[in-house]
Amino acid sequence: MCRKKEAIVGTIAREYIRCGRNECKCATSDYRHGPYYYLRWREWAEETGSWRQRKRYIPRGDLKRERARLRQARRRLRLRRQAEREAEARERRERHWFYFSESTDPAVYRLLRDVDRLHRYIERINRRAKRKATWLSIWEFSERTGLTISELAELNRIRLLCPQGGWNPDVRRLERRRYRPNLVLWGQKLRRRHEAGETWGELKEWTRKRWSRGA
Repeated sequence: MCRKKEAIVGTIAREYIRCGRNECKCATSDYRHGPYYYLRWREWAEETGSWRQRKRYIPRGDLKRERARLRQARRRLRLRRQAEREAEARERRERHWFYFSESTDPAVYRLLRDVDRLHRYIERINRRAKRKATWLSIWEFSERTGLTISELAELNRIRLLCPQGGWNPDVRRLERRRYRPNLVLWGQKLRRRHEAGETWGELKEWTRKRWSRGA
């Protein structure tokens, strides 16, 4: 039996773009066409082992219907997560039903309660370790994007490409600076546009106009 495909939950973004024609005024000025609306969301890429950004164009006539669909999808996702949390709590309660029994020996109760807390603590540590394993060091990120360390520092200064937690000047050890793998494509795009002749300030202004939120 085929599994029903989950509804996409993302954000509607309003973008202003260039058309790509050399004779158009957007090629030689700050003029941009738009606004155009896109649905942006993240999905897990098995081949790279990281999250990647996806987007889909939304015609202006379908914008109202798409926003209503997003509200319903977010509500279903919220209810599903709530049901999962309740099921997990119910399973833990059934596994340790004698926690709540009045006839349980207090010493046994405290021991099993501490064991359950330790088990949940280990699960949290494992989840954090799994998330940390997906981070890229600053040297790995520099190698994949082609950006130098000084360029990464400049991009962080203008808030265009930042590591986790920002570029803290008090942290002198570079190995503490980590980047999300899904930022690699964004870094490569910035490098290509910079090599084509655009300054970092122009790229910052282009990003601000392109990624203005519409919803």
